[in-house]
Amino acid sequence: MDRAIVINSFGRGGSNILANMIGSSPGVLMTFDEFWQFYYNGGWNLPPMVYRRLGVRAGKLASRSVFYAKRFQKRLERSVQASIAADYQLRKERGLDLALARHVLFKVTEYDIFLNSEIEKQFEETIFVGLVRNGYGLCDSWNRRGVPAMMAGRVYSQVAGKMLAEQAARDNYLLVRFEDMVADPLRFLDRLYGRLALPRPREDAYIHNPKGYGPGQEAAASASRTMRLVDKSYWASLLAENINAAAIERLTSEDLKDFNRYGSGVMETLYEVRWSGPGP
Repeated sequence: MDRAIVINSFGRGGSNILANMIGSSPGVLMTFDEFWQFYYNGGWNLPPMVYRRLGVRAGKLASRSVFYAKRFQKRLERSVQASIAADYQLRKERGLDLALARHVLFKVTEYDIFLNSEIEKQFEETIFVGLVRNGYGLCDSWNRRGVPAMMAGRVYSQVAGKMLAEQAARDNYLLVRFEDMVADPLRFLDRLYGRLALPRPREDAYIHNPKGYGPGQEAAASASRTMRLVDKSYWASLLAENINAAAIERLTSEDLKDFNRYGSGVMETLYEVRWSGPGP
């Protein structure tokens, strides 16, 4: 395929929901693997959680390799073919023709978004969708998985800062917020399809691919191909108007101080709100 929709996001930032929404379109073929899974193929690559702790830009050196383009194309094609094979029966149930799928969809998370320019070169047309989330919500999630608040703030600042820079520099970059997605899922879904100019599925022919949680479970979930059909009304079940409240309450004053040292500035820009305290 020569057209791509690429989701830029944080780990634990809601990208699976967004991918399911976009991937439900008859015009989109969603790969089951994320970029780091099919590109690095589990070789010398480490999971994104480790990169957060080390604060390194994964794949930056690899992108300078003369083998980058061939490696990317070969492994993406392999992932696409695996997805087609696994998705065949479901597309049949949805009454879809594979020829209708004009875009391939995959996720590029955290420091790998610094490879956007290299990824874009591999397609005739690329649309990037950046998904941001309140930094305190991410900090709590990462903190419970062993990432210190100060490191969370540093990663948030660098990655979200890159998303803002991409939005400013590109006319093919759409920036959306996780909080808007779950505050009014159906309205968000309709606006998203309109902005991306995607054909809509039947009301009863949306898809949901549950994500595995915990170390190594993302790969296990993609391998099991657990995608299922859902009605459009399913998205309304995701409604959560104050999604970050509990997460913020779990953070200590020291956590907030450490995160804000690096992350508060870019969060103010993303949400156009002064984060003077721990409140949402």
